[in-house]
Amino acid sequence: MLVTPREPTPERAGRFSQAAAEEFRLLVESVKDYAIFLLDNDGHVMSWNAGAERIKGYAANEILGQHFSRFYEPEDQATARPARALETAARDGRFEGYGWRVRKDGSRFYAHVTITPLYDTWGELHGFAKVTQDITAQREAERLLREREQQLTEAQAIAQLGSFAWDVAADEITWSPELCRIYGLEPRTFTSTFEVFLRYVHPEDRLLVEEGLRQAALTKTSFRLEQRIVRPNGDVRLLSSQGRGVHDEPGAPQRMLGVCQDVSEQREGERQLAEAHAQAELSRQLQSGLLPVLSLHDPTLALRTRYLPGHERALLGADFFDALELPDGTVATLLGDVAGHGPAEAAVGVALRAAWRALILAGHGVVDVLDVLNTVLTSNRPSEEMFATVCCLWVGADRRSVTVALAGHPPPLLASGGKVEVVELAAGPALGIIEQGYPWEADTLEVGDGWTLLCYTDGLIEGLRAPDSVERFGIEALSEAAARLLDGQASADALLDGLLGVVREANGQDLSDDVAMLCLTTSQQLGPARERGVMTGQRSSEPDGSEAVQQLGLSPDASSVTLARRFIRQFATDHSLDGEVLERLVLVGTELVTNAVLHARTALVLTLELSPDRVRVSVKDRSSAPAVLGQQPPEALSGRGLAMVSAVSREWGVDPAGVGKRVWAEIDRLPRPPSHRRQAAQPALVIPSPEDP
Repeated sequence: MLVTPREPTPERAGRFSQAAAEEFRLLVESVKDYAIFLLDNDGHVMSWNAGAERIKGYAANEILGQHFSRFYEPEDQATARPARALETAARDGRFEGYGWRVRKDGSRFYAHVTITPLYDTWGELHGFAKVTQDITAQREAERLLREREQQLTEAQAIAQLGSFAWDVAADEITWSPELCRIYGLEPRTFTSTFEVFLRYVHPEDRLLVEEGLRQAALTKTSFRLEQRIVRPNGDVRLLSSQGRGVHDEPGAPQRMLGVCQDVSEQREGERQLAEAHAQAELSRQLQSGLLPVLSLHDPTLALRTRYLPGHERALLGADFFDALELPDGTVATLLGDVAGHGPAEAAVGVALRAAWRALILAGHGVVDVLDVLNTVLTSNRPSEEMFATVCCLWVGADRRSVTVALAGHPPPLLASGGKVEVVELAAGPALGIIEQGYPWEADTLEVGDGWTLLCYTDGLIEGLRAPDSVERFGIEALSEAAARLLDGQASADALLDGLLGVVREANGQDLSDDVAMLCLTTSQQLGPARERGVMTGQRSSEPDGSEAVQQLGLSPDASSVTLARRFIRQFATDHSLDGEVLERLVLVGTELVTNAVLHARTALVLTLELSPDRVRVSVKDRSSAPAVLGQQPPEALSGRGLAMVSAVSREWGVDPAGVGKRVWAEIDRLPRPPSHRRQAAQPALVIPSPEDP
């Protein structure tokens, strides 16, 4: 059956229109996310909904009839911006804009505004409908997003890290601007096919990249690989790439996300670092072959060395030294310098030192030694321009004579009898200047009982005499500096360190060439240069009736305690002192030296005196401060050394000695019962330094 609708009557249409208008009003009034209200032709508020009240903060009775310009900032009001918005809406049929608006409480929010003109049935402007949305949070989120994108772009540029996204189904790869830059393209975001992406990969790596990405996409795994790319200008760069796949619910690959970093400089740096480490290890091995740690077993002769690299520290130096003690008591030393720096020069230096050791141990003389060393150099040098200087010493078993042979080397300095002089010697040419047949010579110096002999490479005298001078420091200035140091009571160690300091200060900066120094010293030389393992057979004036007296000069540092202990044990062995006597002697002697090292802080002389019934051990220092007795509690961890001396010695005390003092103790040669031991009353004796109050 066909039903024909009835035409609505005017009365019924009016009711529908009124109902619809009411429903629309209720809808508008209930909206809270938007401020929706009406304005009259002049811009006065004619209606107000819940959203307007929430966003702008005004109740309806507070805002109805007010001009909508009060929602604008003062600057906008002054420029008639509200009026221009109404004019635009009336003229164009719509106004849309963004800007800051002001709430009732004065706070601001960022608004998206739409103004629509309303016309009556006769086409006359009846007012405006205004819709305002608070998009402050949205705007802040967009700002943060842009900021993070910018930070990401900057971070990628700094890290040389680009990114790509591969839409597997669409076969599209989106490149980041930094990835374009890495590939040598204009930095921008663009899309290409997978084939174009692969086109920039080095031909030898292309298959690796293609299979790696496709396999990761199919197996839902991540990928990591290194590949070379070829830029449009032909440059080859090394990239490190990694990424993972994104799959849909059934598991089909949708996208591959990856990052690429240009690691060309990093890998080159790693290669250079590995080469540098290998070179450093080679240098270390060669340097240990050039500059061994030297010491002598003979306590009558002290040997000290120093090595200072020049400011070209990246290059391996070729200065070298060595020493040997021979069965007949002779001590042979070698100091040399191969011209130049580097592994080749160092290798020649090692060969020269090894050859010298073999020749000395085989008992060859001066001529044979220098002849063979000359042959070793000419056979091993990489070029004919390379030469070397050497200084060879043979110290006689009696320590009163020294034989010196020089091959192009600076002459040594000799300190003896209260003066320092440059030793005038016959000197042959440097090794490598004349290939064979040179009549090498040597000179023998009669140095007496107490002396110091200093050998050095030319780097020590070729610095400047003053920072702005063009004059070299020279041998004479070196001799004068050595004399000043020895007059100031310098030990062998202090002499070497002092000379290095003087020369470097005069030069104004680090020396350009390497410096090697070798110093031999025995007793009774200038000042207390007897320090460090020097013995003498001279007798002391006290006590009378001594069978034997030996002395050891020491410097005020911890190593002196070890030297003292070794010296005492050797003395005891030489005079058949053992058992309890030996142990007491070692204990008392080392405690006396330790106390002086800690408190006197000056050069020391350890003296051992053997009498028929006792052994006296004494330590003389150069401190002018008087001895101070101190009481130490039983639980004290320090300051009890001399209390121990008092407990185990027969008798002990302190005597004045010139500018200093002598602390002594006596040990019975034969063990005696405790009742026969005389002890000082003080439990501890502390010898302060001059700086102590």
